[in-house]
Amino acid sequence: MTNKQQYVERKKYKKEQIYDAIAKRIREICDLTDSVTSAECLKNTLLRMGYEIICTNDISRYNDRYELIPKFDKTYQIKVPFVSREKENMLLARALCEIQTGIHNDMECKIIARRLLMPKQEFLDQIKKNEDVSGRVNLTNIARHFCVDESVVSSLGVDLNLLSIF
Repeated sequence: MTNKQQYVERKKYKKEQIYDAIAKRIREICDLTDSVTSAECLKNTLLRMGYEIICTNDISRYNDRYELIPKFDKTYQIKVPFVSREKENMLLARALCEIQTGIHNDMECKIIARRLLMPKQEFLDQIKKNEDVSGRVNLTNIARHFCVDESVVSSLGVDLNLLSIF
């Protein structure tokens, strides 16, 4: 491995540690102590914190955007489109990340939201539990466990260098 490759790997590793720390801190601040953050748990946490969640009638398979509307009392209305429970869970987690961190970069919010919904150790346990003898992992079971879409599971697996996509 060249010096440049080593530098890139170290930098990536540090970023991953920062994302994990941010997700852990958000879980602590928001009192998300459940090992699995369900959609209802996340909704209740946001409502408890004074945020209003508005589900719109917009129906689109490709709509993966939420809208934060500031209110006068320094809280937000969070508008989410009509999507599956798993996608709504991810949208609410991304909104919570943006609110708590002030990060407006959509890609970074997605990375942190994945870690928020799927704590690293529990994710590793689920990978081991759902791996067959040939080394294939059942993403559907893991997605069901965490109440997220399979694409979210595979993205975190790739981020953590546990899964590869061919």
